[in-house]
Amino acid sequence: AHGRLRAADGARSYVPRAANGPTVPVERGSPSTRRVRHASMDTMGAPLPSDRRRRAPGLASLARGIVVGTTLGLAVVLSPVPSADAKGGPPRPAPRPSVKEEPINAPIRDVPTTVSVPLDAETSLVLGLPERFWVQAPRINTVPTSLDGDGVIVQYINFRGGSVSMLYAGVVPLSAGDGPREQRASDTALDFAATLGDKYQRVDWSIFSGPVAVAPAPLKVDGVKVAAWRSKKYSTRPAAAYGGPTSVFTGELLMFHPPGSDKLAYVALDFKGGGTTLDKAIEHLSLKKTREVNPKGRRVQLLDLKESANDPSRFPVRLVAFDMPAGFVVTPDVLKLTGEWVYVEDRLDATGRRDAVLRIQQRPADGTKPLTQDRDDERAFYREEERGPASEVPLAVKGATAWLFEHPSPRDGAGTRALTAVLRLDDMTLLLTWTTFGDAAALARDRATFTALLASLEHTVRW
Repeated sequence: AHGRLRAADGARSYVPRAANGPTVPVERGSPSTRRVRHASMDTMGAPLPSDRRRRAPGLASLARGIVVGTTLGLAVVLSPVPSADAKGGPPRPAPRPSVKEEPINAPIRDVPTTVSVPLDAETSLVLGLPERFWVQAPRINTVPTSLDGDGVIVQYINFRGGSVSMLYAGVVPLSAGDGPREQRASDTALDFAATLGDKYQRVDWSIFSGPVAVAPAPLKVDGVKVAAWRSKKYSTRPAAAYGGPTSVFTGELLMFHPPGSDKLAYVALDFKGGGTTLDKAIEHLSLKKTREVNPKGRRVQLLDLKESANDPSRFPVRLVAFDMPAGFVVTPDVLKLTGEWVYVEDRLDATGRRDAVLRIQQRPADGTKPLTQDRDDERAFYREEERGPASEVPLAVKGATAWLFEHPSPRDGAGTRALTAVLRLDDMTLLLTWTTFGDAAALARDRATFTALLASLEHTVRW
C-alpha cells in the first residue's frame, strides 16, 4: 500500500482512498484540510483474550500510500520572503536550503538486511539486500501488503526518508491443472505478467506503458539453474490524482519456479533517479529452509507509515531498527495473522518447532502524559499477583528508554509467560511483546536476549 504523494511546490497532497470512498485531493492550507482515513480498527490485530480485548477509538489503518514525489517524505518548504538589495536594487531571492539543512532529525544506522517470504512450512524465498532497504510497516495490515499472494514490500530510501525504489517480493500458487509442474509454472508466469497491471492497481499504482512483455531468462538460484522469466522495462505511476511534479518510475519483474515447488516466486522493482536496480536487489537471492534463514541474527529495519492519529495533516515517516536474535523468521503462521501488526516473527528451534514469538503493536500516544502512564496502562491489564515488576531499559537512542515487565500470555495458552516492552516513537506508543514457549529457566534466558534487543533498538522520525 503505497501511493501517497507530497507536493514539493506546496500545491496539493494525494490523499489515499477511504475504505468505501473515492480518492480526494486536499488543498493544503484550506479550512477543510483533512485526511481521508480507513475505518477505525483494533490495532491489537488478531482477536485478543477477553481480559485483553479493548476498543481503540480514533485509530485509522495505514494510509494506502507512500510518499514518492521528488523526495518521499519531504514536507512543503516555504521560501523566506526575499530581502531588498543593500544598494536599493530589486529584492534578492533567498537561497534555498541545502540538503543538509533539510529536517532529517536524528541519524540512524542503515546496514544490509535480509527479508524472506515462506513458500511453505519448510522453505522460504530469501533476499539478502544492501543498505537503504527498509520493510514497509505495518507488516500485517487490512490493506494489501504485497503485490500478490504472500509477500512483502520493501522500500529503498535516502537519508532524508525519500523513497527512490520500491521492491515487491512474494510467492503465488501455480495454476490449477493436471499438467506437469513445468508447464503450470510457465502458464502461471505468463498469466502473472498479463495481469500485472491489476496487481499494481491493488497497491494504488498503475502501469501506463502498455502490456508487460516477458520472456524466458537465465537464472541460477543457489548455483542451480531454474526456470525463470523476466520482463522488459515498463513505466509506473500513482493511480490516483495528486498535486506537484510528475512522479514516474521504471519497473522490472523477475519470476522463477523453485524446483519441486507448487509455487511461483516473483521479485519486482520500481526505481527512479537515485534508486537501485533489480539486478542489485536479486544479487543474493536464495531458497533456504525456513529454520535456517536467520542462523546468526540480523538487523531488522522497519519503515512505519502508520498515519498520525493526533494530527491528520501529517504524513509521518518513522524508522525503527534493531538486532533480531538468531532463529527468528517470518513463518506461514505470521502471514495468517489478521488485523494490524507492526511486525511479527517466530523463533524456530533446530527441529523447526516454534519456541518464541516477537510481536510488535502500536497505538496512539497521549502526548500530555509521560511514558510511565503508558507503562501503567499496559500493566493494568493483568492482576497484580500475575505480573512482575517493571524495569527501565535503555535503548540505543540517547536518553530513550523502554519499560519492561513480565506477565501471562493467555492468547498463547494457559501458563505461558511473556515480556512486554513499552516505549514511545513519535506520536505512537510501541508495544514489543516477547512470548517464550518453555519453562521459567527458558524465560529467564530470553529476558536477557530481549533486553539486548532493546539495547540495540534505534528509532527516528523523518517527517
